[in-house]
Amino acid sequence: MRIDAKKNSRQYPCLMFTPIRCHKGGSVGSYPPCFYFLMERNAMNSQELLELSQKWEKLYNEDAVKMALECYSKDCEVHPMGSGKIRGNKKLAEIEKVILDAAPQRKMRVERRHVCESTIVVEAVLLDPEKGPDWNVPFTAILTCENGRVVTDRTYADWNDWPGL
Repeated sequence: MRIDAKKNSRQYPCLMFTPIRCHKGGSVGSYPPCFYFLMERNAMNSQELLELSQKWEKLYNEDAVKMALECYSKDCEVHPMGSGKIRGNKKLAEIEKVILDAAPQRKMRVERRHVCESTIVVEAVLLDPEKGPDWNVPFTAILTCENGRVVTDRTYADWNDWPGL
């Protein structure tokens, strides 16, 4: 069913469209005000995304359980690609505890970060000195964020050598 917003604005008040302007002054489209409110509430700017990814890295290296609880939303979805799905930051914290018990010296070293809209892509390497100086697991994490937390994590790596997954 197609509704003409101008003709039906009294019947469907949320159909009154508000033009959205991008940071360069051009129009990126029109959305009902209720969508605009949601976009504004959930939006994170590039600096906030970079800061969240730096906190994510720091806490992973210092306290992975705290990282899961503070950096991920309560209803997050984490996809260690090829290893199923983890739902919720509490379940992620449980898995991080298992990994930490199996590899207490493991660390993450971030090589690059790329920000695009509400997503940050992190290229990094997992290291574990107990397995030798040459041992590593390179990975890419695609983190979609809202309200200062990761809501979806799609991490791509060869998990065969990583404990707990």
